[in-house]
Amino acid sequence: MLLAHLPTELLVRVHRALMVAIALNIFSKTFDKNGRLEIFVAGACPRHGLPGAKGGVGVWAGDGVRHPFNVSRRLQVGHQSRNRAKLMAAYEGLRLAKEMGSVVKVRLFTHSQLIYYGLRSYVYEWEENGWQTDDHRPVENCDLWK
Repeated sequence: MLLAHLPTELLVRVHRALMVAIALNIFSKTFDKNGRLEIFVAGACPRHGLPGAKGGVGVWAGDGVRHPFNVSRRLQVGHQSRNRAKLMAAYEGLRLAKEMGSVVKVRLFTHSQLIYYGLRSYVYEWEENGWQTDDHRPVENCDLWK
């Protein structure tokens, strides 16, 4: 994929989020000592909530620019928002791991509290409540959570 087609501001934000992880030296290997595939994800959306907003996703799971799990692209479908971009990055990382076939365990790294708490607890409550929040509103980005 050519990155030249992505808006500069979007690339900068996704790149910045991934660079924080690199600075913390967490990109040392693809699998951890327990055999879990480590996937690092980030999403961004310049002009969030404004006309012309464009989201983007970043997924990193292996050394080298050409590693098949390393993805940087525009958010292509749905509402363009920060949360949707972050969620799509997580979705894309997990989808790629599933496509790999032999991966049983995945360790997903994100700076998003929505993704962290969503995957650990919220998603089970939402499913039980018919994909509604505690105050009976529809869950945003329900298509990706399912």
